[in-house]
Amino acid sequence: MVWQKFTETVLREDGARFAIETTGAPDAPLSAWIASAVQMLKYHHMVLACEWEEKTLPVTAGRPVQGWTPPWPAPGQPLDRYAADRAEAFRRHASALYVAAGVAQARRRAGELPAFLEQISVQRILEPLPYLDRRVPVASADLRVAVTVGGQYYVLPLSEPMPTFPAPDQGSSTVRPAAEAQSPDRALAAAPRGRQARLRRLLPPEARAALAELRQAPILINWDLHDGTLPLGELRRLARRGCNDHPLVLIRTTTGMIFDFSHVVFDAMWAIQIAELMTRVAAAPVPAPAPEQPTPLSLTAGPEFYRTARPGAGEVSAETTDIALPPILNLARRAGCTVNDILVLARWAYALERGEAPPALLVPLDMFPVDPSKRLRLAVIRPDQAPPSLLRQPWPGPAPAQDPGTALQALNRTLSETYAATKQGETFACLAQQVMVLTPPPLRAPGNWATEQLAWTRDRIKGREVFSNLGRLPAGATTTRFVSARGLGGAHDRVWGIMTTVRGELYVSMRDFRPGGQHPAVARAYVDGYAMFTNRLVHQLVEMLQ
Repeated sequence: MVWQKFTETVLREDGARFAIETTGAPDAPLSAWIASAVQMLKYHHMVLACEWEEKTLPVTAGRPVQGWTPPWPAPGQPLDRYAADRAEAFRRHASALYVAAGVAQARRRAGELPAFLEQISVQRILEPLPYLDRRVPVASADLRVAVTVGGQYYVLPLSEPMPTFPAPDQGSSTVRPAAEAQSPDRALAAAPRGRQARLRRLLPPEARAALAELRQAPILINWDLHDGTLPLGELRRLARRGCNDHPLVLIRTTTGMIFDFSHVVFDAMWAIQIAELMTRVAAAPVPAPAPEQPTPLSLTAGPEFYRTARPGAGEVSAETTDIALPPILNLARRAGCTVNDILVLARWAYALERGEAPPALLVPLDMFPVDPSKRLRLAVIRPDQAPPSLLRQPWPGPAPAQDPGTALQALNRTLSETYAATKQGETFACLAQQVMVLTPPPLRAPGNWATEQLAWTRDRIKGREVFSNLGRLPAGATTTRFVSARGLGGAHDRVWGIMTTVRGELYVSMRDFRPGGQHPAVARAYVDGYAMFTNRLVHQLVEMLQ
């Protein structure tokens, strides 16, 4: 459970949350999204068990399942029925593998499932302690869904009829930055998690009681309409989303629904499935709300609270879809490398063009197909792993001495070997990360200082930027945007989130955490420059291969 300990201690701050946006239920009312949240709270474990079985059975049997693609729910199909049908269909499809796996190994795998389900259970609330976020179970009878309407918080039981909310839930106005007022929840969400207990003691009794009620709701839905033309990273920061105690927060925008996830409970590839499933459930018809209106919670604070509540690291964000994917696919096919290899090379070469040192990159690797209980591992790749002919200054320039196809193949081999060794836990970065996570928190500060201030260790253990590529989304997905996360401390200046949508768009986002408060326009110019440079780089490499 090293990754779980890592998330609880390192990935608990606001910068460590990640988000995606789906567009699959544009006309669904609030009542439909509440019903979807209720179903996810009740049946998340059933759907996750399907994912476990589909990933672990081929590993146990020693060969892959051919031709299996997990289906999406049918229109109006509840999640419990969907999970049962999906499990039955997979067992029919892979029946021969159950025999090949052997009874003993199958039972061993089945014995590991309860611990895994507990590790990623959504029926949890996050309790901020000085050195970690503890996942506190919420009893089934106490589970609630929280809703924000018109800037007011409401907490709803799972079993009662849906209430009617005041007029603002109709989305008559759009929340923009100028409309965001100071509030205790925003201050707490921005403050470091280790200072939460002290800050919450400064709140008046009615506000502390309101937070106690919100802590019964693992899922919060912000129904106030937010301006979807803003970058995703900026949208999630502007929205009221509790105090970052909720593992999952939904934020309505003019372009779709944002799902803001805590890494303590969720990882990106599984989170996309959660968001897509909830979006499909929300598209189903629901009964009309009852006429009763709920009572809002009282959440206020005095001057001493705001004087004490200092925010954590600031950030700006930007995004683009201007990188042309077809030429990259063509280059990857002809050169024998991957799309991500080319994007990594472009990141390093773009830094050189701007007169910056190419950064070591922290690359999250999905461990679910290898061992779901390990969830993710973090590889560190460095620019010195690229053939010198690919990192020239200036670029583009004269034709290199080495054939670019051969150089790209060499880059692919080097990075692939690093990823494979990371998944086996055999790299220096992996071993050092595990040692730091297992070090008692009070003794961890010297190690963090060394890995963040000393260039050699930083570039081999943590990297300077996060480079997270989700790859191509599964057929039928409606996810259009994604922002990744960074860990505790100041190691990562920028965080890149990349994915290929089902429409064939290459989406790239950047969160900039550098000290000094970069302006959003600077972040936009940097991301736009990366897109234009990547297109130019790919064009020249393709010409060299003619």
